[in-house]
Amino acid sequence: MLKVLATQHDPDLGGIQFDRLLAEHFSTDIQKRYRVNARSNPRAYLRLLSECEKLKKKMSANTQEIPLNIECFMDDKDVTGRMNRATFEKMAESLLTRVETAMRSVLQSSSKQLAYGENFRNKNGIKT
Repeated sequence: MLKVLATQHDPDLGGIQFDRLLAEHFSTDIQKRYRVNARSNPRAYLRLLSECEKLKKKMSANTQEIPLNIECFMDDKDVTGRMNRATFEKMAESLLTRVETAMRSVLQSSSKQLAYGENFRNKNGIKT
């Protein structure tokens, strides 16, 4: 049996915000390198969002640079990009701070200690 000690949520924070962050990054990159504007074409932007979601999932299990390849993206152009988890974490710092705030709040509400979280952060060189 499980006992729920506390809950917390941010209704405007989820995986899609991380996907959109990546999509905006790659939209700008693609526009500079290939001179096509993904934001102007809803179908292309949705395709980019889908590929960014796949990239995000791959980065969750890898620290190496992960390629983003989309064939015939717009105007029959193949586009490529690369991202590694460290760069993504820097880009998503504000979103990750919101996740951390929610986690701290739920731990505080449940009267539990931050021992695991603090050990994880210190072990991975993350500053509080």
